[in-house]
Amino acid sequence: MKSNFQYLLMTKNLIAIASLALLGGCATSLLSSMPVTTTGVETTVFARDTIRAIAQTQSEGNKAGELVLLGDSFSYLMTGGKDQIQIMASQLRPKYIQMEAETSLLKSGDGFSGQIKFMYDSAGGPYSANEISALGKLCNRQTRPGKWFGAAPEVYFDCRVGVAGTLYASYPLANSTKANISKGRAVVLYEQQEGKTLVDPTAVAAKLLALPAALVFDVATAPLQFLLLGASQPQGSGSSSASR
Repeated sequence: MKSNFQYLLMTKNLIAIASLALLGGCATSLLSSMPVTTTGVETTVFARDTIRAIAQTQSEGNKAGELVLLGDSFSYLMTGGKDQIQIMASQLRPKYIQMEAETSLLKSGDGFSGQIKFMYDSAGGPYSANEISALGKLCNRQTRPGKWFGAAPEVYFDCRVGVAGTLYASYPLANSTKANISKGRAVVLYEQQEGKTLVDPTAVAAKLLALPAALVFDVATAPLQFLLLGASQPQGSGSSSASR
C-alpha cells in the first residue's frame, strides 16, 4: 500500500514538473514573439529634393563667393567641400566621372553634412600626372583584372567629397536657368531623432530663412552645372546675377 502511495506521489510530481516546463516554454515563446519598442536614436528620411542649379554668392571685389546648391525644396549654402568640388571641375575629365544616382545628406537643425560619391574610371586608359595628383586628394586607388588574360590590372578610383553647410529656403530660379539642366541631381535628406516623431518637411522649409546674399551664375559655376547636375551644355561664358 505504501509503495502504491509513493508511486502515485512520484507520478504527480513528474506531471507537475512537466507542466511547469511546458508553461515556461510557452511563456518564453510568447515573450520572444512580442514586439520590441525602442526609444533610441533612429535615422529616418526627412525629405527628398532635386538640385537644379549651382551658383555662387555675390562677393565684394574679386573674391570668390560660397557655392550654393539650389533645389526644388531647399537651398544648400556650402561651407565645407568647395575646394574639393573645384578640383573635380578643373582637374578631372567629366567623361571619366560616374556619379551615384542620388546624394545622401544628414540634416541637423538648419545644417547638413554628407558626401558626394563618384567613381573615376578611364576604362584602362592612362591617367595624367595632374589627374593622379588631384585624385590623390579625393579618392582611393582601386584595381581590377585586365580585359584579357595576361593584361595588366586596370586602375580606377573610388572618390568621396565631404560637404557641409546650412539649409535655406528654396530659391526662385529663372526659367532660363532651369532650361540648361537636363535632369538635376537627386538628394535624400536624412534626420536622426528619438522615437517616431513625425516632422513635416514642407513646414520646416517654410520656416527657413531666405539666402542672405544675391547669387551669381557665371563661368565659374558652368563646369559644375555640367559635371554634378548633368546640364545639357555648359552655360555661357557671360555672368548674370540674381537676387530676390
